[in-house]
Amino acid sequence: MAQASAERWPRWDLSGEELKYLPPEIGTLTALKNLYLHDNELTALPPEIGTLTALTWLRLDGNNLTA
Repeated sequence: MAQASAERWPRWDLSGEELKYLPPEIGTLTALKNLYLHDNELTALPPEIGTLTALTWLRLDGNNLTA
């Protein structure tokens, strides 16, 4: 995640990585425009996801998210 933040990646594909959670540090990736998290094992998103103000595409299908 540090590399993505330092290099200001605009796109990050973490689909199919069997992720169970996202760390709060996801909020440091303020340059992200596209974030692909589909086909993982996520049940919730950290509140820091709301700091990604450049984000225009967030793919979450194939997870176990609850309200």
